[in-house]
Amino acid sequence: MPDPLYSNAYTQGFPVLPVPGGTAAPLGLKGFLALTSGSVTMVFRESRNIAPVTFPIVAGTVYPFHIDFFTAGPGTILGLK
Repeated sequence: MPDPLYSNAYTQGFPVLPVPGGTAAPLGLKGFLALTSGSVTMVFRESRNIAPVTFPIVAGTVYPFHIDFFTAGPGTILGLK
């Protein structure tokens, strides 16, 4: 799998931990890399005032979703900016 940080789309990567209720400062991610398979619950930047969305992720996949909050999930992700 190619490293997403070697592309022009992302310049930084860091581990992201869930924030219950999404009450922390917004992450402002351009995307994320799934490190493990599972499901995650996130709040998308475009729908901050709407309930969080839960969806499955597959390890080794880069998801180009703009995320403000990572609220829960057994899946582990690497945030990309």
